[in-house]
Amino acid sequence: MSEDAPWWRIGIAPDASRYVPHGKPFNGGNYTRLVVEFDDQGASYHAHQMEWIDEQLSALAGRQPVIIVFVHGWKHNARPRDPNLLAIDKVLKQTADAEAAVGLNRPVIGIFVGWRSLSVWRSSRPA
Repeated sequence: MSEDAPWWRIGIAPDASRYVPHGKPFNGGNYTRLVVEFDDQGASYHAHQMEWIDEQLSALAGRQPVIIVFVHGWKHNARPRDPNLLAIDKVLKQTADAEAAVGLNRPVIGIFVGWRSLSVWRSSRPA
């Protein structure tokens, strides 16, 4: 869905996942980033997202990976151009570069936790 769609301008997001390809690992060259998205009730949009995280972490057993988990802020979600998603990629790249600079080269993996986050909030006070 386009960031220019009406829901974005007025602060309402349909209850749907935003990240494509729905959780598959993003290879940033020297780091890996995964996305897992949840709905307003805490249920995962795609069951495979948690499975992919489990597979990635299991593959790193014994390698002392650096794992960074990021839960996005208000009025953000896991859409591909979201500033929070782009920011975690910067942090992951900087972390991987720092690991390489000191010769550790531990695997760096990031997990971006997404949810709808854009919704209408109404005050309980009378207008």
